[in-house]
Amino acid sequence: MNALLTVAALRVDLGRHQKVRVLDGVSFEVGAGEIVGLIGETGSGKSTIARTILGAVTPAAGTVTVEGTDIGALRGRRRRLWRRGGAVQYIFQDPLRSLDPDHTIAVSVGEGLRIGGVRRSEVARLVDVALSDVGLDPVLRGRRPAELSGGQRQRAAIARALVMGPSLLVCDEPVSALDASSRDRVLRTLTDLRTTGDLGMLVISHDIGSLAAISDRILVLHDGVIVESGPTRDLLADPQHPYTRLLVASVPVIGVAGIDAAERRRLRNAVADATR
Repeated sequence: MNALLTVAALRVDLGRHQKVRVLDGVSFEVGAGEIVGLIGETGSGKSTIARTILGAVTPAAGTVTVEGTDIGALRGRRRRLWRRGGAVQYIFQDPLRSLDPDHTIAVSVGEGLRIGGVRRSEVARLVDVALSDVGLDPVLRGRRPAELSGGQRQRAAIARALVMGPSLLVCDEPVSALDASSRDRVLRTLTDLRTTGDLGMLVISHDIGSLAAISDRILVLHDGVIVESGPTRDLLADPQHPYTRLLVASVPVIGVAGIDAAERRRLRNAVADATR
């Protein structure tokens, strides 16, 4: 499988006066037509990985390559042109905040195209296509975010990303702000998009159940280090690292045979020991 995204030996230190190591030697790939899940608890470094891929964070070491372009090597005008090209698009956690409340859905979805100089009639057509691709009736184009459900807003945010024709979607907790039915609809939308082309996705979550439903592979991030990775089915059936076992054991519908309260305590202690 051709790699759309290659992250190699990534190290990120954050802090103005006293640097704190946030990511340490992170390496992985996302291929065309592949959904890769990235799971970890709050503070593990998931969002820092996303921001580094987008070029918003400069790594202390390592590289991020998108379709053969080393993002860290871009400077000035070349960096601005790359960003405007839209090869990588970001899906935010909260669509109510990521969509302008004063703009209609059509205006928000088509904003990037207008900035890129696409003529008005073509913008309207592409917006309708994008809305249709995520299962939204184009009649919703004239509504504002507050007039849509949470799931509809998130699908509108996905449409805004898709309309730019990206190669890679980076989805940062895309369903954590949604109720169960809306979450399932958005997850199905992401899965359907994968089957229609060569779009690759990195889906970031703290919910292993959601990732289990859509991911081809899962990366487990703990304290800035990928402690385990592998095909979703294999990783869930036979987790090797104590932290992964704890994550899997916490989801009743996935479960790990024989896990009881005492075993969960043992796993938590093993996770603590492994990271000292």
